[in-house]
Amino acid sequence: MHQMRAMIAKVSAKGLRGLSLHLVAAVIMVLGLVPVKSQATEIVAGGLGDGSCGNATVTAHEASGAVVNFKSCVGRLAGNDATGDGDPLLSLLNDEDIFGATDWIFFGKSDGNNPAFLASTDQTSGIWSLWDDTAAIAGPFVISFKHGNGFSAFFFDDLISVRGGDFALSSALSGGGRNNRVNALSHASVFLSPTTSTTVAVPLPATLVFLGFGLILLGLLGGRRSRLCQLIKKGAA
Repeated sequence: MHQMRAMIAKVSAKGLRGLSLHLVAAVIMVLGLVPVKSQATEIVAGGLGDGSCGNATVTAHEASGAVVNFKSCVGRLAGNDATGDGDPLLSLLNDEDIFGATDWIFFGKSDGNNPAFLASTDQTSGIWSLWDDTAAIAGPFVISFKHGNGFSAFFFDDLISVRGGDFALSSALSGGGRNNRVNALSHASVFLSPTTSTTVAVPLPATLVFLGFGLILLGLLGGRRSRLCQLIKKGAA
């Protein structure tokens, strides 16, 4: 009887060990089948920020009169969107490819001593617009809005001629907002794709303008002097 019990215990132990190995193998297989989301996948899928950017209204106005809504967005994210060189958002656009693999370029901001474009600051809704001497945007671009202690970025594509648009910030509290109000816009920033065209007309310096008038005047005086000399020669003959 004692030997039989020992044999049963031995068999049971082997069975448990075999069962444990099978369980471990099954768990490994299941884990291998479950997709693990990388950070880049989360960002591309819109997992960056609190997702409130989808509640905002941001448009671009085509020269044809068409009003185009943004194609995708990220945010709201904590912190400032852009400093003098366009970071941190510029690095986020290029390093994480949140709106596609494009070498984005920082166009400028709506505040500071030399704003690149206009935006209705200190408002929760308003307009954004290029300066009159700036050519229309033709191609993909990103516009971001900094309000409160965070910002959201909005991607536009397939545009032909855009000089501005409208915006209404998200109804979600923008960090620090009180009495269920959204913090007003601090500034907006624009980023362009290398394939996007927009140029600023550079006015001629005043010295070049006066030089041009001077050359024209000298030309007129030179012509009159030449005719006068011809008349004098004819009279002497």
